[in-house]
Amino acid sequence: MKKIFFLWMTLGWLTAINAQWIEQNSGTTHYLNDVYYISEDAVVVVGNYGTILRTTNGGTQWNTITSPTTEHLNRVKFADAQTGYIAGEHGTLLKSTDGGQTWQSLNTGYNNNYFTAISCVSADTVYIGGFDELILKTTDGGLSWTTEHTGGWHHIKDIQMINDTLGYAVSDTAHGKIYKKVTQTTSGMK
Repeated sequence: MKKIFFLWMTLGWLTAINAQWIEQNSGTTHYLNDVYYISEDAVVVVGNYGTILRTTNGGTQWNTITSPTTEHLNRVKFADAQTGYIAGEHGTLLKSTDGGQTWQSLNTGYNNNYFTAISCVSADTVYIGGFDELILKTTDGGLSWTTEHTGGWHHIKDIQMINDTLGYAVSDTAHGKIYKKVTQTTSGMK
C-alpha cells in the first residue's frame, strides 16, 4: 500500500511540475484586459489605450496591431476563425474579418457607453453589454443594432448566448442580478 501511495504522490508531483505558466513578452506596458484563443497558434489580446496584440505562432512573438482607437478595450471575442469583435469604452466597438489582422470601427449609436461584454452567436449575430445594464444585438454583422435590455445603473459584466433565443447575462451589482433571455414562440390556433 505504501508503494502505491508513493507512486501516486510522485506522479502527482511530476504532473504539477509540468503544468507551468510561462510569461510572454507582450511588447507593451499597457494594462491588458482580455484574451481570446482562435486556434493553438492564433491568439488576440486587448488592453488600454487601444492596445491590440496578436500572435500566430503560439506566443513566441506578439505583434502590435494597428488600432482605429485609443480608447480602453475591454473584451474580445471571435465568432469563427476570421470574424471577431472588440468592445471598449466610449462606445468603442471594432470588427475584424481577417482573423484579427485589421480592425474597423462600428457605430452602435451609444457613443457614451462603456461596453464590457460580448457574445457571438454567429459572424452576423452578436450581443454586446455595457453600462446602465444595456444589451444590444445585431443580426447583420454590426451594420445596425437593436436595444434588447436597459435598466439600472450597473453594467453588464458578461453575456453568454447559447443560441439566438437563449442566453444569460450578469450585472456587476451587489444584488446578484442574472438575466436570462428566452424567446417564446407562439403557434397560431385554428
